[in-house]
Amino acid sequence: MSSILIQKSHNMSNLELQFLVEDLGKDLQKKYGGDYQIEGKLVNFIHSGVEARISFDVSVIRIQVTLSLMMSALKGTIEKEINSYLEKKIY
Repeated sequence: MSSILIQKSHNMSNLELQFLVEDLGKDLQKKYGGDYQIEGKLVNFIHSGVEARISFDVSVIRIQVTLSLMMSALKGTIEKEINSYLEKKIY
């Protein structure tokens, strides 16, 4: 097993972040399949070999990803995609 933890500071409102994490859940499902569940300020995404939790508070958005042994080979690529997404969407 392998894991990724990314934290990024933001200056966004709770409403903006709520829309962002909902859109992220939809984007992940559309692009990769799997299921996502939204619980307030938390999105859980589960797909074969990948479990992700996206959460936020007043100053930080956190993305925690747990990868199966097979998916661990893609850790660098997944981490790069997450950082790229955050750079485009978070301010």
